[in-house]
Amino acid sequence: MEVVLDRRGCAVRTSAQRGTELTSGQTSLQATGQDAAALLRVADGGCLRTTSVLTDEEGEELPLRSGLSGVNGRYRLTRDGRVVVPAGTGGFFDRNPRTIAGTTKDGRIVLATVDGRMTTGVGTTMDETAAVARALGLRDAVNLDGGGSTAMSVRGQLVNRPSGTAERAVGDALVFLDRPYRRG
Repeated sequence: MEVVLDRRGCAVRTSAQRGTELTSGQTSLQATGQDAAALLRVADGGCLRTTSVLTDEEGEELPLRSGLSGVNGRYRLTRDGRVVVPAGTGGFFDRNPRTIAGTTKDGRIVLATVDGRMTTGVGTTMDETAAVARALGLRDAVNLDGGGSTAMSVRGQLVNRPSGTAERAVGDALVFLDRPYRRG
């Protein structure tokens, strides 16, 4: 479920699927599972006041400031070059397509995808994903959104093979530009 909000925070449309194209000044709220029905009830025809709170991995709030950005991930893979994936079982810890973000000892940012759920790529477990991060020389790395959302494009060209029958529209992306970004 996705609810698109205008500049004032008022719902202008809803969609059963995430990945709606937004126009200038619009934002969206997205939810899956049980949370989708709750989002629809809250946003149905009304206006919402949204706030942003950014926390670190220990849940400590970080002060918002210009230039500060956050990306959502679930589970740190490496810290200071050591594998730190928590023990776990179930679907999330099983083999899945994965997206990894991390930094090397000299501060370079590395993004990597692992294809899965097909004969040409089976994905990785969380432990295997951490091993990949370490093999890539990532001192600090996190597992980002994965599964069917695992897609990487370089200069507009898809460079991996997303699972499923087609590339999926996703509601968020991590974008790196090789030149400074300027509005307008």
